[in-house]
Amino acid sequence: MSAKLLDRVLETPIAPSFTRIGAVVRSRTEHWTDLDDYDLTGRTILLTGATSGLGLAAAHRLAGLGATLLVVGRNPAKTDAACAALPSPTGATHTPLYADLGDLAAVTALADTVIGSHGDLDTLIHNAGALSAERTENADGIESTVASQVLGPFLLTARLLPTLRSNGPARVLTMSSGGMYSAGLTVNRLQMSGPGSADPYRGAEQYARAKRAQVTLTEIWAEKFADSGVRFHSLHPG
Repeated sequence: MSAKLLDRVLETPIAPSFTRIGAVVRSRTEHWTDLDDYDLTGRTILLTGATSGLGLAAAHRLAGLGATLLVVGRNPAKTDAACAALPSPTGATHTPLYADLGDLAAVTALADTVIGSHGDLDTLIHNAGALSAERTENADGIESTVASQVLGPFLLTARLLPTLRSNGPARVLTMSSGGMYSAGLTVNRLQMSGPGSADPYRGAEQYARAKRAQVTLTEIWAEKFADSGVRFHSLHPG
C-alpha cells in the first residue's frame, strides 16, 4: 500500500490518525529521517510557548541539533530559565524574548525586536497555546483564544515574513491539533460569546475552532507565497 493511500485510510476515521498508531504507521511507510541525522548549525529559530511542555521539549531538541534559539515566553523568569538550560553544542547563543501572543501590541514589539537584532531568522514556530475554560478578552476586546492562537501568530508571521524571505529557504511551522476536526470554521462565529448568548462559550470547542483557523491560514499562506522561498506547515503534536 502506498504512503498516500495509507494516509487516506488513516484519515477516514480521523481518530487513529492522530494517536500513536498514526505516528508509528506513517514512520514505517514514509521513510522519515531520524531526528539525530539533522544538522541545524547556522539556523536561527524563533519558538513561541517554549517554557514548558511540547515547546520546551522542542527547544531542547532543536538546540541540541545545533540551532540558535529565540525563546519566546510570557513569564520573563520562566523564559530566562528555559533559555539558560538549553544545550549549545556549536557554541550558539540562545536569546530569551518576552511576549504574550494574545497582546497584539506586544507581538508587534516582539517582531520589531527580532527584525532589529536577529536579522538572520529563518524559521518561525508557532507553538504557544492553551485551552481556556472561561471566556476572556484581550485589551482590544478580542476573545483570548482567537487573539493568542490565531491573530497573534498571523501578525507575527506577517511582520517577520520579509526577514524570513531574505533568509530563504525558510519555514513557518504552526502547532495545530487533530482536535480541529471537531469544529468547522465559520469566520463570523470564530469568537464565541459568553453565557446566555446564542453561542455560549465552550472552551474545548473554541480551542478546536482556533486550531481549524490555524490550518486554514497555513493553507492560504502556502498558496499566496508559494514562490517566496518560505514554506508553511501545520502539524499535530506527536
